Amino acid sequence: MNYYSQGQYQKSEEQMLLALKIRAKRLGEDHPYTQSSRQNLAAIQVKLAQTRH
Repeated sequence: MNYYSQGQYQKSEEQMLLALKIRAKRLGEDHPYTQSSRQNLAAIQVKLAQTRH
């Protein structure tokens, strides 16, 4: 299980930010894996915003 599936969106966001930083540095901003991480981070942030309301 991961943080997201457990409903731990804050921890999930922290992990995804780290993954995005690493992928951007190693693979470049335009690499599909980096873009995928960016999309996943956005989905987490949407979920976080929904749970705060």
